[in-house]
Amino acid sequence: MNWLKQHHRALWRFYREALGESLLITAAAFVIICLLAFGAGLLNKSIPAMAMDYIQRIMDIKDIVTDEGGIDLAALFGNNVRAAAVSVLYGFIPFLYLTALALGMNAIILGIFAAYFVNTGTSLLVYFAGILPHGVFELSALLLAFACGFLLCKRTTQYVRKNTKGMMKPLMLDLLRVFVMHILPLLAVAAVVETFVTPPLWRFLCDIIRPEAVKGESYNERECDTDPRHLRQHGVYRGEDATASQR
Repeated sequence: MNWLKQHHRALWRFYREALGESLLITAAAFVIICLLAFGAGLLNKSIPAMAMDYIQRIMDIKDIVTDEGGIDLAALFGNNVRAAAVSVLYGFIPFLYLTALALGMNAIILGIFAAYFVNTGTSLLVYFAGILPHGVFELSALLLAFACGFLLCKRTTQYVRKNTKGMMKPLMLDLLRVFVMHILPLLAVAAVVETFVTPPLWRFLCDIIRPEAVKGESYNERECDTDPRHLRQHGVYRGEDATASQR
């Protein structure tokens, strides 16, 4: 227990002294990009349609969505862990801040998807029902991963420029603590919620808002773009959008 308390104290000190600022900037940038993408999608309705087509071409979802249309919990969790890890590891490349690619793509996709719902006359309540239950946890984990990636790139760049000895090892330990003690648990909860909570919640809300969309048709046959499994199919909250070509 003392060992765990020591790690928790060190972790919160790291947030206060280093990661907190990066996290705030990351969250602000994500929100701004998401809103800009949403506005662009509303102004030009062809953008969301083209984006959906592009995302469907680059995303391979066979390891996430089962043949029955459900979500594979283990595959989902593993995919998100890999995406978060890649976002952090980008930081080892100095000067370029490649983590911005993952952040930007995720923010753009969320904004474009919201515009797609509005453009097709679907209530945003349905959109949020398919996103928020697990997204609260998953997006928090991704924002942490992005912030870690930015901070790592900043410190790596400083190391390359000044060759400052002894600065990288403590940072690696702190980043490992964040990943193991915060990012992994958040992603685990998100995977469970997305697999078992989000789909029935979405169906319940869809019954209320769009009863005509679910009566008389099977869940899979109508290929509803607002289905949470289709949100997963289109790449929302997968974090790997910038690395999709690696899959």
